[in-house]
Amino acid sequence: MLGLLAQFGSGTSYDLKRWADSSVGFFWTFPRSQLYAEPQRLVTLGLLAERQEAGGGGDARLP
Repeated sequence: MLGLLAQFGSGTSYDLKRWADSSVGFFWTFPRSQLYAEPQRLVTLGLLAERQEAGGGGDARLP
């Protein structure tokens, strides 16, 4: 996750899924649900910061 964010920049959990599918997804198998749960764990550990886009709704972005 951290590598994907370092390479592609900030994004949502959906973005992480797309990036993983187009890069490491060809040779590294992992549960897709992990891409939605793991970012919150990394926020809790202080390894990521979460921010909301201006204008209200939508997914939280991870830097």
